[in-house]
Amino acid sequence: MRQGADEETNRVDADKIERALRLVPGSTVLDVPCGEGRTSVELAARGYRVTGVDASSHFVAEARRRAAERGVSSRFEEGDMREIPFESEFDAAINFGGSFGYFDDAGNDRVAASACRALRPGGRYLIDTVTPETIFPDFRNRLWYEAGDVLVLVNNLYDPSTGRIDADWMMVGPDGSREFQHSSMRIYSFAELQALVRAAGFDRVEGFDTDALEPFHLGASRLFLVATKADAVQGRVSPPGRAKA
Repeated sequence: MRQGADEETNRVDADKIERALRLVPGSTVLDVPCGEGRTSVELAARGYRVTGVDASSHFVAEARRRAAERGVSSRFEEGDMREIPFESEFDAAINFGGSFGYFDDAGNDRVAASACRALRPGGRYLIDTVTPETIFPDFRNRLWYEAGDVLVLVNNLYDPSTGRIDADWMMVGPDGSREFQHSSMRIYSFAELQALVRAAGFDRVEGFDTDALEPFHLGASRLFLVATKADAVQGRVSPPGRAKA
């Protein structure tokens, strides 16, 4: 969940993104969906040229406010991540915070294809998500956690015939106020996601456990999938083995 993350979490997330994508100074990065801009702004503060896209005008406005407050230069636009209006413009793209899988299968295919189109040849695409391998070893229909000073309660229902998890969320604020949301997310296995991004135009596909960026495995915390756009290894991303520490 993107909202409510503290600054230390933002820094840790940005560290992992830098390592997984092997970013070098000056890289152009597309954050889609960018949400409230917490990841975009942190990356921009580190010298990357960041563009964030989100379907929510509220989130785009909040991202712009955060960037101005932090004093960083970044671009935020409202748009549908299935139809990103960029072509061969970015060195890297991220779909962060469990934001992949909210459409039907055809729509999710378009999300990956749109990201691929926005990247230069050799550009890398990071999808941070849960998979059956990460959630089913310890699946719970009901759970709760704290996001800053907000208490989050979730009721999950998995439908094996569709591969989707429908979730009802209740956010309880420090003043006792309550906000309710519903989400429906397609849960892809690592193998299914590999096939999906390859069909979208990516070539090399790697999977890592989000916590330590070790090779992905059953029982991992989450999946960091890194896919490289096919045909060339150009641009400002560094070659394998030169990951930024």
